[in-house]
Amino acid sequence: MSGQLCKERLTILFCINMAGQKEQLLVVGKETLSRPFKHLSLNELPVNWQSNNKAWMTREIMTTWLTQLNRKMKLQNRKIILFLDNAASHHSHMNFTNVKIVFLPPISTAVCQPLDQGIIQNFKIEYRSLMLQHLLPKIDSASSASELANSINVLEALYFIQTSWNKIKATTIKNCFLKAGFPQTNQNVPDFDDEDDKFQASYRNLKNVIPFNFDDFVKIDKVVFTEENSIEIQVEPDLAEMSDSDDETIEEIAEPIVSYKDAFEHIALLKQFAKDDFIAFNLLKNVETHFETQLLKLNQSRPKQSTIIKFFQPN
Repeated sequence: MSGQLCKERLTILFCINMAGQKEQLLVVGKETLSRPFKHLSLNELPVNWQSNNKAWMTREIMTTWLTQLNRKMKLQNRKIILFLDNAASHHSHMNFTNVKIVFLPPISTAVCQPLDQGIIQNFKIEYRSLMLQHLLPKIDSASSASELANSINVLEALYFIQTSWNKIKATTIKNCFLKAGFPQTNQNVPDFDDEDDKFQASYRNLKNVIPFNFDDFVKIDKVVFTEENSIEIQVEPDLAEMSDSDDETIEEIAEPIVSYKDAFEHIALLKQFAKDDFIAFNLLKNVETHFETQLLKLNQSRPKQSTIIKFFQPN
């Protein structure tokens, strides 16, 4: 995303509570982007998927979501107060039996909104990290920035979104409520947790291999509208070329050495095969992410080879 009216977008609704619990994410995409789900039941997705032609949050989508949340609270015999940003799309004309809506003051939302105290920021760090790790092995084979960007489809993005959301710990959420001025519950909440260290470690790893400011990259979608009103990167060389087996006499037939490039191509083929089975797709993404992480660590100790800047330099 690079501007307020960026066409390639997904809008996400986050919902958390003071106990550190997280509701299923609601993701709004474009109607044209629903094509990857043609043979996939939306119930298999890890998120609540909605769509319109601008991928914006609307009152209709918000009202539907609030109705579902109210139904869930009613079944659980719970009554809750839901604090919302005072955005036009968040207003609903309906009254709910188990959900009381309180709008945060517009001029102080950045201070008293728990999500703005580090939760969304940490989510974005994880998401951008997963995205960059996914792109690293493809830089040498891609001919342009457009081709590189197109290697991430909606299904890939949903995997990044859900994986990043899963990494946000309950203690992090509780701390953000405290920072926003909400009273502490009777549960003991530490001032800091090891999740902060993990975020910083992920931060440092990527800063070592990209030529641009990662802080700015995390905030790149800050001005993108979500409602109507409102480097040098190294790539592992082919391991087969590093083999010195020609100097030795080996009686048995040696097993072929598979390069990272070959491995990622085969995983991509398997993901294409499993595009209608999100469980299988998710397993393959876990495997791919594992090797992307290993490649990132390996590249940090090797001479620099490829640069992502080449995609943005004039011919």
